[in-house]
Amino acid sequence: MVSEDDPFHALLEETFTFNIPPGIEQSSEYLEYLDPEYPISFYDRHLDPALVLKHVEVVPSMTQLFSDVCEEEFRAFCATGGTFNSELYEVPGAHTSPSFRNSSDVGKFYNDNIGCCHKFPSMFYFHPGLVEWDTAFDFVVTSGRKPSFLSEAFLRVAYNYRNPQELDLCPSLADNISESAASSLKELAAHSPQLATWECYAMTMSAEKLLKTMQSTPHFKWETSCTMGRTTSIAPLPYPADAKSRFLSKLLGKRALQQAAPKLKPRTRESGVDMSRGSDAIGKSKGIVPSTPRWLSKNQRPYRVSFAHFLQHAWIRAVVNDATFIIFNCGKYERIGVRHRASQTLFLSGLINSITCRNPAYGKLHVGLQTAIINIQDALDRQKLRSKPLISPSVLENPVASNKKRPSENISKDDTKNPKRQKLETKSEDDIDSQTRIIRSALSSRDLALVSLSYGSYRSPVPSSFIRLGPSCAPGFHRDTFEEPDRRASYSSRQYFSLHLSEPMGRGAVGVVHRASAEIRTESGSILNYPLVIKFVFSDQEKQDSLRHEYSIYRHLARASGIEGILPVYGLFEDTDSGTLALIMDDGGTTLRRRKFASTGQSTLITTISDKERDALMRAMKAIHQAGVRHHDIRSDNILVNQNEEAFIIDFDRAELTVFPSEALERELNCMQHIVDGKGDTDRYYS
Repeated sequence: MVSEDDPFHALLEETFTFNIPPGIEQSSEYLEYLDPEYPISFYDRHLDPALVLKHVEVVPSMTQLFSDVCEEEFRAFCATGGTFNSELYEVPGAHTSPSFRNSSDVGKFYNDNIGCCHKFPSMFYFHPGLVEWDTAFDFVVTSGRKPSFLSEAFLRVAYNYRNPQELDLCPSLADNISESAASSLKELAAHSPQLATWECYAMTMSAEKLLKTMQSTPHFKWETSCTMGRTTSIAPLPYPADAKSRFLSKLLGKRALQQAAPKLKPRTRESGVDMSRGSDAIGKSKGIVPSTPRWLSKNQRPYRVSFAHFLQHAWIRAVVNDATFIIFNCGKYERIGVRHRASQTLFLSGLINSITCRNPAYGKLHVGLQTAIINIQDALDRQKLRSKPLISPSVLENPVASNKKRPSENISKDDTKNPKRQKLETKSEDDIDSQTRIIRSALSSRDLALVSLSYGSYRSPVPSSFIRLGPSCAPGFHRDTFEEPDRRASYSSRQYFSLHLSEPMGRGAVGVVHRASAEIRTESGSILNYPLVIKFVFSDQEKQDSLRHEYSIYRHLARASGIEGILPVYGLFEDTDSGTLALIMDDGGTTLRRRKFASTGQSTLITTISDKERDALMRAMKAIHQAGVRHHDIRSDNILVNQNEEAFIIDFDRAELTVFPSEALERELNCMQHIVDGKGDTDRYYS
């Protein structure tokens, strides 16, 4: 490697022998906020069965393999004349913060002290001739608004978040990097938003126990929705391929001869996904039974930590980002995971003590790890093997319309008697009005929605059960009284409706929004389809309260008469597995700002609308005020328009119900006037 008479040799030895200082600790001040919570989210239950985790294998020798990678790449770099600048180099451990408040502090501590190891592979593969210790990569730690047991981090190319084709490099690197290296980095940024993922845990006893109990599991128990009576037949997709890197070849060893990908075939519930409480066989179902969470005990005891739940959550993060490496870290202890796609296996290192580990020490281990992550043979090979980027729920800026057919579903025998699918656009205007009434009546009266995903990495093997929490607010179908349905009841196909979700449209202040196609089986046996939008809010209690408030505003407006420009809302629903809330409503079109972007390619607050849309919006704004509602968030992002020049005001999560001074309502009306006059949003939209 580096010659002993090289000034950089001593610094490299200090890097390779670095361990985390023994003084790190968890602050007792925040312990009450750091109890682990069940980590499997709504999305986590809907992964394509070809992508789920099936096997876990602990490989104690893995850390030595990373050490070997480190030595091999240093030798190769030096053999080609590569040199290191000792004057500008900063050894690991220069930043210390021994007391952690929460899990995000653990991630930040890692980044400050050892996360900079990506400077080496950045130099090896992308700018070997530059002497500055600049890097083409970023280590990013996400943090919530409050302390938590789990935070997520990832390694990525340093790019402009809003435009992955634009690198965000420091000037000295941007001015000197080669065109081919810059091109490779841009491709990586576009296809791999997260090159590797980190699961950072608060440094508590629960986290230590979690990491210590991770063990080999020949048949991993993957959790899907617990809905009984309904399965989905999933069209086969190409199985993902693994890069042919030296590291992965050494890790697999003789296993490579035993891990051939199976032939493509349609996958149903026999696909390896655990459905022990899932759907019944075709023809034996007497109806749909909503799921009940497996992890809740009858007396609602606190969640008991299971390493399997955290492995499932981490595996899905890696899948949706097409990452190979998963690192589990709680400050003192760590495990490194390697995802093998063909065999659906997670290879785990032995337990790593970051304070006392030797042969290799922590510094050398992570130089080798980050070199393996960025190594051209893995990252760039994986890029070439992809047919398209996979879509993650966390990447929601520019939705792409899906052209994939949604999966067909298995239903009970009484539902298979010559169903006739009817599309509204093939009917006369009178027929459309009649069918719309039938559809809205069904959406308003049925208490169970079965929700399936079909995009990117997601192909729901079993739909999620969403139970109605509140009545419909649709005109003509609103009810003042409501009795919550029995969650243990069985529902026939005439008592529920199905929703098939496409990619997320975007993320708002409160939740994530998807377009959905509703499938409704009528009393006559016909199947009607109808476009809807679903607004999801997950486990954040404050945001769920905001959605409940928004729903209460829609209920209030439904009681008033003659209000136009408000979308029909069919009720508030709750996922019986995860507790996710969903507001289901008509699809009102696109926002004014997105429409402007689609026509001009420019993201601007200055929008253009027709006279018909202008008049409709001003009437709607005045009618909302007359109903005693103040919106508090009039912006072009909260106004929808469609091809029929219909316009709708949305997102009432900030709205208030009270008697307002006339000047306050006038200010809000002026905000709307400013938008419809083509002058854009004002800074008084929140007033």
